[in-house]
Amino acid sequence: MKIISRVVLATYAVLLGTGLFSAGQVAAQISPSAQALLMQEIVVTARRREENLQDLPLSIAAMTADAMQAQGVYSIEEVGEFMPNVTLTQSDRANNTRVVIRGIGGGNPDPVFLVGTGQYLDGHYISNSLGGYMSTMDIERVEVLRGPQGTLFGKNVTGGAVNIITAKPGPEFESSLTLRMADHGQQDVRGMINFPISDNVFARLSAASETSDGYYYNRNLNIDAGATDVQSFNGAIRFTPGDNWTIDLSANKQKRRDQNAPRQCNPFDGSAPAWGTNGGTRPPHLDRFYYVGMTADHQAACASDAAAGTFVTSSDKLSFSNIDVESVFATAQWDSLGAIGGLDNLRVKANATYLRTENVFVIDRDGMFFDIDNMGYGVQISSSGAPGGSGFGGGTQIPTRGAEFLFEAVVNDRFEFTVGVNYLYEKQKQGDTRCYRRFEESGFRDVIPGSNPPAPVNPGGSVDCNDTRSGIYFEILPGIGSFIPFIIQAGGVNESTGVFGHLTYALNDDWKLDLGARWTEDKRSSFNMETAIENCDTDDPQLRSLGNAAATGDSAFLCDFTYTVDFESTITNGFFNSAQDTFTEVTPMISLTRNLAGGDTLDSGMVYFLYSEGFLSGGFNNELNSNLPGINQLLTIAPEFVNNFEVGFKGTLLDGRVRVMADVFIMDYTEKQEGISLSNPDGEFGPGDTVNLRLNVATVEISGIELELRTIPWDGGFISVDLGILDNEYGAFRYPDPEGGSTPIDETNTTISDLTADWTLNVGIEHAFTFASGATLTPRLNIYAQDAYDFLSTTTDAPPSLCNQGSYTKIGARVSYVPPTGNWRATLFGKNITDEKIYEFCNTSRGVYTYRHERPAYWGIEFTADWGA
Repeated sequence: MKIISRVVLATYAVLLGTGLFSAGQVAAQISPSAQALLMQEIVVTARRREENLQDLPLSIAAMTADAMQAQGVYSIEEVGEFMPNVTLTQSDRANNTRVVIRGIGGGNPDPVFLVGTGQYLDGHYISNSLGGYMSTMDIERVEVLRGPQGTLFGKNVTGGAVNIITAKPGPEFESSLTLRMADHGQQDVRGMINFPISDNVFARLSAASETSDGYYYNRNLNIDAGATDVQSFNGAIRFTPGDNWTIDLSANKQKRRDQNAPRQCNPFDGSAPAWGTNGGTRPPHLDRFYYVGMTADHQAACASDAAAGTFVTSSDKLSFSNIDVESVFATAQWDSLGAIGGLDNLRVKANATYLRTENVFVIDRDGMFFDIDNMGYGVQISSSGAPGGSGFGGGTQIPTRGAEFLFEAVVNDRFEFTVGVNYLYEKQKQGDTRCYRRFEESGFRDVIPGSNPPAPVNPGGSVDCNDTRSGIYFEILPGIGSFIPFIIQAGGVNESTGVFGHLTYALNDDWKLDLGARWTEDKRSSFNMETAIENCDTDDPQLRSLGNAAATGDSAFLCDFTYTVDFESTITNGFFNSAQDTFTEVTPMISLTRNLAGGDTLDSGMVYFLYSEGFLSGGFNNELNSNLPGINQLLTIAPEFVNNFEVGFKGTLLDGRVRVMADVFIMDYTEKQEGISLSNPDGEFGPGDTVNLRLNVATVEISGIELELRTIPWDGGFISVDLGILDNEYGAFRYPDPEGGSTPIDETNTTISDLTADWTLNVGIEHAFTFASGATLTPRLNIYAQDAYDFLSTTTDAPPSLCNQGSYTKIGARVSYVPPTGNWRATLFGKNITDEKIYEFCNTSRGVYTYRHERPAYWGIEFTADWGA
């Protein structure tokens, strides 16, 4: 905390010392409009109806568009730093979101794997983590609900939910334009226009172009790396055919053409183990495939990049990540606007959703000019299937359709309720999947019952797939055999139905009771085929040498290949499986609220007691060969469950100058889904020295505290404090013996997970200086600090791994000027101005550590103009 105190005092001294703000030039009080912004009441829809944030008996953080503007939040990803126990980041690939709330969640680009946090756009479920974080363009507010939301929001929200609310069309003309420029080639343009079409039809259009050159340097290719290019468009129409009806239609399009996230590798002190060793008996893996001494050369090259600078890489690929996300939402709402059928008020709402996500990418996962680990949709093919065309043969495609019907009623001044039904249909595929279907139908995959190792029923049979060479393509060292490129075609279907209800009953003037429950049924299916491909000359070391033209490409990998699928390439040397299951659960909640009367200090407040349950639906381990004996028991992942106990306080104090929201919680997890890595030296589970699975292995207790404080400590000043504290502790870590043994494997005392910090703190300090002319100048500091955390699972009481992110403090600054008259404002801003080196991800790979750092210090300017209302 010393650094925070010093920064505050230093800033105050500088402002006084400049003489710019003498007593004659500065008004004594903050302007009414600014004070309204800083302490405004926030109306949220966390319980599917409009309610004051301070009145809700649950842990929820919300940020309005005005607050995002004041704090310099330009992406949903940045919201996490201002909300306790909320972490919003990206994984090792660009545009793959990781949402972690209270230590639960994450993100996976493969839709077959679910995570314990959900994202919603205007109440419509976003079912996958692909697509990156939205721009805050024309966002009305962001709500983050912490803890399991198994009643109104349903499945897969054991950790919580992020609900993004867009601005809706209105009857008045208004428009705005924002221009922003910053270091690393950042150039952003945002525009919005809202206009009436008629007396009861209103339209709103917004568009944005946000680009940057990246902050990494690729010295192998002599280019800047990590460029981003995001084009966004929102269009909405509101139709009010009568006093009772409101109909909203919206269409959203996001187009990202980014370079994939760069990375650096480093052996650190040289003690990193050689990947692919087997009890120390095998020589370093690169030596086995190329030449004696290549492992040492590889580690030396990685160390050289690290020595050249934090943001230096020597990747041999011009990686990219192309994402297209488009959605159409429709909502029709009828409100009785008074008594009807024995009810004081009735509201009926119907929602319809269409969402489609498409992703094509290439990534160099080793980050080095040695071409040893690539993946993506990188093999260019023409429409006829011949190599060299402009298409990519189909990427990841995820269309989603959904519908919801809500019935809300106020029975009287003490009793109101909400009931509804929800339906979601999602279909995913990686590649066009035609080859998978052909192989499935051919019979060439069939295994002679009881054969061990598996033997084909039809030896010698094969399927020609050269006209459908689409899917995720890998060039990777498997650790067994030679360098084997392979291709994946996979997919699945998720069909989910939910029926839910929530009621609120005022027991008396002081006590209020909330009850809710949801029944959810998930029907899920998955299939996967990973096939070793042929006729690809990748074992020549010269193809992996620095400066060789064949090792550098915009989109194509090193070789053309023959895609003929047979028993040996797919069953013996690959993976082939399919699975389906239905998961059903009922999740209840109950809360009791005590309203507190005002007094000398407390203006108003409440204390609540909450119990809620949630579950994360089951899934499948698709990187297993279901034709191998004993593997079927590992294919299906059962659901995980959580019980949440929470006590909270919300209050306004000191004549409205202080607002507090605080809670203490304990969450008990059972059947927790965790990733494990199994040794596979004999290839029993397919190619690779190891196989990674998700299994129901753990019980976990998570406890913590969340505090949000907003205060006006002096006239013209504003301070916000957001504090999150977490304690995660495993009660058990056991899983069945994958090789069929009767004794479970127990790692309770050896394995921990430490992917979230034990505490986070954000302090915002702002003062609005008002000149005699009426102009205002508002400097602001954002100070974010957090404890250390580790990107790797480690053993109990072990020292930190080499992927340990130490504790740090990150500082941002803004100074905004608003003229006395006019419709514009200008801002100078800086982020991470002390240039902290912060891991965005870190992992082990190929005998070294690969990692990426967050953006270094940068400064920029912003100009915004508004017209109309």
